[in-house]
Amino acid sequence: RDLNIVFMGDSLTRYQYLDLAFFLSRNGTWDREDHDEHFEVKSTAVGWQNFFYSSHKMLKPFETLCDCSRLGDNNARENRFFYEPHNNNRLTFLLKFGRIPFRSSWDV
Repeated sequence: RDLNIVFMGDSLTRYQYLDLAFFLSRNGTWDREDHDEHFEVKSTAVGWQNFFYSSHKMLKPFETLCDCSRLGDNNARENRFFYEPHNNNRLTFLLKFGRIPFRSSWDV
């Protein structure tokens, strides 16, 4: 309740964000069927745009923004915002690879 967490990092951090967002979007429960669906999206999405679309769709209506695009590691952008109003939980994920500059189409 009343979480406000920012994740900034690489793919390991992305999956921490996605796992927590998935958990919170199901009211803090891991239903067996939902759990299988969640990990299926990770492993079967073909191509980055498909992955972005599938993972964003799975978290709707709570993931309100997905500023996501990938044209190689040096031109990757993945910034997400999740808001679950019932418990006032907010999560933000910002992709950052090593020394490669942070990218966003958001006004930051």
